[in-house]
Amino acid sequence: MTRVARWKMPLLVSSWWIVAAPCGLAQQTASDSAQLLAVAANSYRANLEALEYVTCRYTITWGFAKSLDDALAGQLEPGSHQATCVFFKDGRTLRFRLEEDAATKATLDKPPKPEKSAISPGMMTGPIVPFMTTDCLLNGTHGLLFDPRGHSANIYDNESPKGKHVDPNFLLTLLQVNTHYDFGLLADQAARGEIRFSLEEPKADGRLKTSFRFPEDPLFAFTVDLTRGSLPTRIELISETGLKSVSTTVVPQIRTCSKGRWFPERIVTFLKQTPTQSPCLVKDFKVTELDVDHRPPKDSFSIDLPAGTVISQFGEPQNYFKTRRVERTGPDDLGQIQQLTEKVPQVPQTDTAIVVPRSYTWVWYAIAGGIGLLGLLFVLRRYRVRRLAT
Repeated sequence: MTRVARWKMPLLVSSWWIVAAPCGLAQQTASDSAQLLAVAANSYRANLEALEYVTCRYTITWGFAKSLDDALAGQLEPGSHQATCVFFKDGRTLRFRLEEDAATKATLDKPPKPEKSAISPGMMTGPIVPFMTTDCLLNGTHGLLFDPRGHSANIYDNESPKGKHVDPNFLLTLLQVNTHYDFGLLADQAARGEIRFSLEEPKADGRLKTSFRFPEDPLFAFTVDLTRGSLPTRIELISETGLKSVSTTVVPQIRTCSKGRWFPERIVTFLKQTPTQSPCLVKDFKVTELDVDHRPPKDSFSIDLPAGTVISQFGEPQNYFKTRRVERTGPDDLGQIQQLTEKVPQVPQTDTAIVVPRSYTWVWYAIAGGIGLLGLLFVLRRYRVRRLAT
């Protein structure tokens, strides 16, 4: 097979689709379906991998709407909240930060007294807090989650249950990227026969719908766009038992980027927990700034941890330590943090410095050497002058 640049993969899929669409895909065999699913999954991965550098700023509007159409039209019920987010990507290094809005901050700073629930007698309720300011840093092997309000952080590695997952409010998490339900991951599992899948006839505009079934988990249905990097344009999570909830994610806007790449520009989620529920929970993600052509500045991947921050291992809270000074932490420091969470509980006297200050001893040696050399030159010059005088 001829090696092809990653960014060219979506173009090849588009060309393949133009040729294959009229050739009777309506009468697909199981082999045809598996092959088409593999092509879509490879295109999906290639498009994401081609986004090597990313600077993306976006907003999240959290609220309720009576229907999915209302949510897509931006018609939310009064009382919505809006967070501002940014994420930077440089290869496998990623930083994500969410800033809570003023209304949420005021609620968290001075929480009102709980009131008796009108729905469940005996229970106390308070105002809904949809999100909190948080900071995430990942370097490909480890991840750090920092809670500024709680002066605490979690460190984890890719082998932990959290894996490569960033945050529920991370833009690409809405498309299930790097989660247990990642489209590429599910396609691979389907190809190995580990899960059941069904494939509908591709549409003339390149939309392809695939459903994945699990023994216990809900049904996952992905609609991807074969002509635009196989980005998901609709994801449905359907619970066929219990409350019969339906979670729908729609991508109504996709931005065309350079070199044949695509990026989600708006994502709307609509959660209907029961068939009769109204209004329903909505999250509306809108990209306000996007740059996928330039490497983010190195300082974009630094998080300042205040003195007294408690850092523990994700899922292992007994393994922790506390910072003694302000630490400007970068991607290269996450391994050291992991080691400190393991070592400090065993050896409490361990120095907890994450970033070891650079030693400038060589500078003093250089200065002393320079002064010594000047002194020697001065003595030699005086000696020479005296000899000439005699």
